[in-house]
Amino acid sequence: MASACFPVLRTLDRSVEEILARKFNPADIARADQWRAFRADVGSSGGEQGGFRSFRGRRLCSSPSDGNHKDDSGTPSESLEQFGKRCEEISAYAKMLPAPDKALIRRVQKATLIAKTIHQELGPEQDIRSSISMLQSLGKLATHEELGKIVLDRCSGLILSLMGDFAEEGFSLDCITFCDAFYWFGYLGPRTRRLSSNCDQKIIEILGGAEERLPGMSAIDVGKIMHGLAGLDFRRVEFLGKVDAHAMAEFEAYKIRDLSRVLWAFGKLAYPGSNLFRKVLEYFKGENAIKLRRKEFYPQYVAHLCWAAGKIAKEEDGVHLFDKLIRVAIEDINDFRPEELSQLLTGCHDWSYHPGEDFLNVFCNVFSRDMDRYGLRAVSTCIVLLAHFAYRDLKVLEATRKYILNQNLKPKQRHIFDFTWALSILNGLNELTVDWTLKNTSKLVPDLSAKEKRQFYQFLLSVHVLNPRLSRFLLFPESFEVECYDAWKSLVKSHDYADKVVVDVFRAIRNLGFICVRSEKLVGNRFRVHTVRHKNLNQVFAVEFHRGFKNAPYLVKGPSIWRRRVLQALGFTVLSLDSVQWAKLESVPERREYIKGRIKSLVAAARKTSRVGRGG
Repeated sequence: MASACFPVLRTLDRSVEEILARKFNPADIARADQWRAFRADVGSSGGEQGGFRSFRGRRLCSSPSDGNHKDDSGTPSESLEQFGKRCEEISAYAKMLPAPDKALIRRVQKATLIAKTIHQELGPEQDIRSSISMLQSLGKLATHEELGKIVLDRCSGLILSLMGDFAEEGFSLDCITFCDAFYWFGYLGPRTRRLSSNCDQKIIEILGGAEERLPGMSAIDVGKIMHGLAGLDFRRVEFLGKVDAHAMAEFEAYKIRDLSRVLWAFGKLAYPGSNLFRKVLEYFKGENAIKLRRKEFYPQYVAHLCWAAGKIAKEEDGVHLFDKLIRVAIEDINDFRPEELSQLLTGCHDWSYHPGEDFLNVFCNVFSRDMDRYGLRAVSTCIVLLAHFAYRDLKVLEATRKYILNQNLKPKQRHIFDFTWALSILNGLNELTVDWTLKNTSKLVPDLSAKEKRQFYQFLLSVHVLNPRLSRFLLFPESFEVECYDAWKSLVKSHDYADKVVVDVFRAIRNLGFICVRSEKLVGNRFRVHTVRHKNLNQVFAVEFHRGFKNAPYLVKGPSIWRRRVLQALGFTVLSLDSVQWAKLESVPERREYIKGRIKSLVAAARKTSRVGRGG
């Protein structure tokens, strides 16, 4: 009888060959080569001879139809060992896919059945190490969020039992095994805590054991504990503070791998007062950072450090850290997985760091080439961040349109509005994408969040002003468009600097003889802007404020560039002012001269354009 594992193996073999045939990036090809080497070691011809053979020469399992998952020796522990191999194979396959397919989901469902059967067969014989082995195998199945939900839904009783065993008997484990077990709990995700009302209490008991062991833990062990905590989304400030102190005391022993795990967990758990991060930032400013070995910067560690810096180091000087990590990312761009690139860009955006044209260029080449490998969340996140960085790449826009128009795509509500917003900001709308947006949003209109209304407002305005020929497709009532505008207006008002800067600027402009109007209504009350006029000038100026990036204050962010395009399409000359630079001008004469110089340059540019247009 053929082994139950052979459909999984044959599927994996086909996936590997497809990846090699399609000429994916080097990281995928390397993983495919590893898989083929593994299959060569294990052997791939046992199916015709009655079963897949392990390294010890025993059958992995019999057909699931007979309900028996023991090996030939009848020893349950060997079935558990081979079940771990099965989970590794499924995990290897899952990492090659942008999202779980039906075949993968079926394999995971079958694996959860086998897990429960093994657990029942072991019964009272199951010791704590067997429980840890089962936990590790289940964690490997939860490679994607969707797969994690399947594991939790189908094995909830088993997982609760494993957590109880760990809380009661974990003290008997050595430190390395203890930390490994907690690490794999993190892969099952925060939904684990909702399986039972006493899950959090069990985690507290486990953390008690971790706290006792903390002084003797290595940097690797601390990183694993923190990964588990972050994965479970369990925040215990007292314990995080002790980890921070331990890492500070043992800083020299922490490698980039360990620092990235701990700091990523601090970011996930919103632990703000991290002395460790300040130490890392200082370290990257000094000469020691130059001595760091290149191979220490594995893509996952680079992504985690960037993401963490964006979450917990917003007020610190992180330019040197970002500069180093971006240089590494440029050189190793093909080794990064989609979710790692998404995390890296998110960290840059959250810290207001512009990654530079060199990085964005190589990223867009990879992103547009491999977009079909990216999961829906990664694609929507990356295109939104490109919009924030105001980086318009034609290859990416074309690939994005093709991606969202795929008939098999089933986007969630937040993804629909992210794609719509990003294409609006990047001036990437066309008839097909507008039609896609309207089809996907028409039934959602009554239940939009404030953020989605703000995003949709910018889409509507892009159509009305920048693509008026497409406005015939818009069949929304005017009251809804006004609601979207109100959501946008509330966001603008939330910026404390705006009102004060407007008052100061208008005072300086009025002293030059101009007439100023705050929040002039345009496009049927759908758009408002601060306007400036002068009786001796034909131009009408729209006053716009922007803030650049911390490392590049002269670069304007995507949403600000979008507003400029809208204003120019409406016939305004944009008087763009950097609010940070304005705040540095302390005296009234300095501000007056600054405003006068900006207006003179705009008038001169307009006159030059006018002469060129007349052929002069």
